[in-house]
Amino acid sequence: MPLLIHQLTGLLAAGRAPHQLWADAATLQAAAGKESAGSLPARLLPVLEAAAQSASLGISPVPVFRAAAQEQTGTARKTRRSGRSRDAASLAGLWTGLAACVSVTERSGAPLAGVLGRYAAQLESGLDSQAARETAMAGPQATVRLLTWLPVGGLGLGYLLGADPVGVLLGSPLGWLAGTAGVALSLAGRFWSRALVRQAAGI
Repeated sequence: MPLLIHQLTGLLAAGRAPHQLWADAATLQAAAGKESAGSLPARLLPVLEAAAQSASLGISPVPVFRAAAQEQTGTARKTRRSGRSRDAASLAGLWTGLAACVSVTERSGAPLAGVLGRYAAQLESGLDSQAARETAMAGPQATVRLLTWLPVGGLGLGYLLGADPVGVLLGSPLGWLAGTAGVALSLAGRFWSRALVRQAAGI
């Protein structure tokens, strides 16, 4: 997504007029996304084409970007807890930010290239922060998975040592009590650990 903003900035720096900007950006995204229908350039293309059509009619593309942001926000809510939800939320943020940049320049007369350049830097900073969070959370997430499977490994180790752990657990009321308590504590620990990881990751 920062690449799109850098492309827009480069087109403006090359002397493209604002009303030609979105058509040129759509052409670039069409060339980049022709190999895969589900790629990011292919998903950006319809919005850029709609913005180019609005600009060719002398209409601000801001409503187009805002409508695209609302659509992606709805997609993110429908596909919550999935990778697609995160992608849709990122696209919603992109269109919202782009609409804000264009709106500011239309109202204030500030150069669009400068505003977009600062926005691209902000996007890159956000992606760097997200990558750093994901790297930092890799260890805790692996620990949660390890602790989840540790009781199963303990049962297997008991069999390897010649014992019958399942028979002991199922063979007496005390064993049933210990087994039930162990399963309940294991599930509670898993949910608690996952909640801590999600809270730390800001999900």
